[in-house]
Amino acid sequence: MKANRIAVSFAALLVLGGCVAERKVAPTPAPSPILRPLAPLPPVVAPPADWRDAEFTPGDWSHRMDAAGSVASYGQVGGEPLLALRCERMSDRAASRIVLIRAGAESGQVPLSVITTSTARAFTATPQDGPAPSLSVTLSPREPILDAVAFSRGRWAVEVPGLPTLTLPAWPEVGRVIEDCR
Repeated sequence: MKANRIAVSFAALLVLGGCVAERKVAPTPAPSPILRPLAPLPPVVAPPADWRDAEFTPGDWSHRMDAAGSVASYGQVGGEPLLALRCERMSDRAASRIVLIRAGAESGQVPLSVITTSTARAFTATPQDGPAPSLSVTLSPREPILDAVAFSRGRWAVEVPGLPTLTLPAWPEVGRVIEDCR
């Protein structure tokens, strides 16, 4: 009988245990986002104080002959040249001339400076009509700045206010145009 009592007590406990209210578990909070520091911004690179420290303007020199004479052009392959030197040979060799052509649009005459490692010279550039707007300066083949360009140590530059400075490698194409015109 004692066994029955234990069995009944045990059954009562089980019944009472089933009557207990369901325990509510607090929802786990969503994990807070992990804040990572932003990648640092690239430093602002100021243009070099000296033009000789500037990167070359992207592009390459090319040389060709056309009906008027010899032409050296600088720019991206397949694009319009940023700069060209054209020898316009005349039947009277003394009348031959070199035309420096700089891509860019201006409404009137503007200063154009040619800078080499040995000298700098300012000219007045004239706007040219055509499929691509440009500025031109006409030079005598004996103009001293042309020799300075041909013998510049590795680079030379062309500056026009309001347009990016062209920093150009001193490759032989320019010297070839100069010699073709003399």
